[in-house]
Amino acid sequence: MQKSAIRILLWFCLFTARVASADGGHQIFEIRNFELEGGDVLPVAKVSYVTHGELNAARDNVLLVPSFYGGNHHGYDFLIGEGMALDSSRYFIVATDMFQNGLSSSPSNTPPPFNGPNFPTIAIRDNIEAGYRLLTEELGVSSIVAVLGFSMGA
Repeated sequence: MQKSAIRILLWFCLFTARVASADGGHQIFEIRNFELEGGDVLPVAKVSYVTHGELNAARDNVLLVPSFYGGNHHGYDFLIGEGMALDSSRYFIVATDMFQNGLSSSPSNTPPPFNGPNFPTIAIRDNIEAGYRLLTEELGVSSIVAVLGFSMGA
């Protein structure tokens, strides 16, 4: 009886849980000849990101939210929205995906010679540089309110 109840509970949780998938809504910023801290150069580095809210005229209402290690930009969805901790009615929120997470440049989506086990070592500073370039080159932002998150993402 107890095993049956546990199985029913697990099935219920499986089919009713909110799944954080990485599909849809994200954009890709490409950086040509991106030099990594370790000396390798990715011919085309791809940074996946999603935005929430509106960028104001002064372009100074930006919150940068890098993904956490092993996660993606959906890891913060529960905090983002009007009236939430990351209030999209006040801030322009840019949630980025770290290299190697499957959305940004990763062993699984980078063409040779850097595909699979040949993918170069990525340092935290590489993700920081890519995020900086996304903000400045793609979005035209020169100052931000804050960078926040958890794990190695912030």
